Amino acid sequence: MFESSQRFFALILAGCLGACSWAGPRPVEGAVMHDVEAEPERTLRAGDAFRGRVFGMEFEAPGRDRRYVDAWDVGFASTPDTDGGEVQPFASAYFWRRPDEDRFLRAVVGGIYNDVTWAQSPEGWGNLEHLVTLDTFTWPAATREWVDGVLEDDTEVAWGHVRPGLGLGYRRQVGPAQDNMLAAHFVGEVGSLYFGRGDRTPASAALPSSVVEARARVRFRLDMLERNLLEMPHAGYAFGADLVAGHRFGWDTDPALSFEADGSDYVTGSAYAFGIRGLPGVASEKHRVLGSVHLATSDGTDRFSGLRLGGGPDPRGEEYGLVSRPILPGAGLGEFLPESYAIGFVGYRVQPTWFAFVDVGATLAWLGDVRQGASASRDETHRSVGVRLSSGFFGRTRFQVLYAHDFDIRRPDGEGGYEVSAHITGYF
Repeated sequence: MFESSQRFFALILAGCLGACSWAGPRPVEGAVMHDVEAEPERTLRAGDAFRGRVFGMEFEAPGRDRRYVDAWDVGFASTPDTDGGEVQPFASAYFWRRPDEDRFLRAVVGGIYNDVTWAQSPEGWGNLEHLVTLDTFTWPAATREWVDGVLEDDTEVAWGHVRPGLGLGYRRQVGPAQDNMLAAHFVGEVGSLYFGRGDRTPASAALPSSVVEARARVRFRLDMLERNLLEMPHAGYAFGADLVAGHRFGWDTDPALSFEADGSDYVTGSAYAFGIRGLPGVASEKHRVLGSVHLATSDGTDRFSGLRLGGGPDPRGEEYGLVSRPILPGAGLGEFLPESYAIGFVGYRVQPTWFAFVDVGATLAWLGDVRQGASASRDETHRSVGVRLSSGFFGRTRFQVLYAHDFDIRRPDGEGGYEVSAHITGYF
């Protein structure tokens, strides 16, 4: 049913984004009960015990232990003005465990795509820890790339990877919330990168070699964010950086399919910063201003290792592991493959009621050397705006719907395009 690589990224990215949000059924004994009518200007925080009214009915929830999260997410994303992007359903599960400062598990599980990190600090190690990771993508069908919103038949190839990893790291609690962490990790991965021919793969194109791939990853994270009832950022800041270096043994490829003449050795680097606070001079917590910056560059990358960039559900400041994800509002998921980018965002949030939030924002982005196939690339500038409604929903779930418009994106019928996404998140 899914044929483009962008639809695959819809399943991975959009699915895990929502699943990493409002969830966690374990109650907290003795939690302070907040009455939303008695504190009309206060925003409920993640994990708060509270009581309030919804459509005249009283609603009460116990405190929630955020160290244990089992969540699900289902929804769809749509870029109607692109080839094949009209409806992209997604679903995933998410698991988070941090019972104490010595043990940590974060897992996004989709079957086809899995991203797992397990870390433990043995006795006597202090803040040092060892890690086991797993990153898999085993999509069963061939995929094509978008060029100006059109799926190019001559880019079709089936591909996937399996990357287990081992590493060492440092992790320390730096704030009151259990996800306020300072963490730095080095992980080595040795895995498989494999390929197959699709129905539209040109007969003259030689498939890339299925090879063993070794990668070294360095990651730094600082999270000082306080999050609200729906696990959206409320106050504070976060920043981090990633460096990935890879080597493919015996790599032999056709640039028509890989978008790179060599690609046996590659490096990517990225950094981000995010912040949110109340409006100066306004006592009510129902008004927030927020902003973020994302920067990245790469060398020697190809279609299978490069920087993926696009739109979709907006995780800015939400779940600990996804604050780093850059967003290009109005674009298809995973639509662009630039060699470098710089993205700036400013936004405003208003809280019309204790269980709902409305965000509006503007983004300015520069993309360097965006690949248009095997030999063509160009620089692009994008201006975009977006609006999102987030609300508590039936059965202690969360509903989000987003609309974004990019004024400069190229589409088959001219410049300018939009995206819509909606999803519901709950817990097991």
